Amino acid sequence: MVATADSVTVGAKTYEVKRRLNVGEVREIRKKNASILGLNQKVLAQATDEDLTEITKSLLDKTDEQDEQVAQILHDCLGLTDEQVNALDYIDAVLLFNELYEHSTIIKKT
Repeated sequence: MVATADSVTVGAKTYEVKRRLNVGEVREIRKKNASILGLNQKVLAQATDEDLTEITKSLLDKTDEQDEQVAQILHDCLGLTDEQVNALDYIDAVLLFNELYEHSTIIKKT
């Protein structure tokens, strides 16, 4: 996996970065991650069986939302079509998303 100022390479394929994530997208990503972490903490807090059923449903909903968000960001930032996003290997899609996130949020010395 290699990233430059305007491209990301995962495996043997290089993708042109059309735009970086904006502040609103980064905030939404962080909000979803915090929500999932909060649900995980509830599980660790020795939830009852009834609580676990509700938490599991919430976790599944949140992970579905995250998958949709990843697909939308790959579409928006890399200019991929829905068909191209859907055809990606899941691990490659996650690696691309992570690379875009780092690309957009880490300040590098110049």
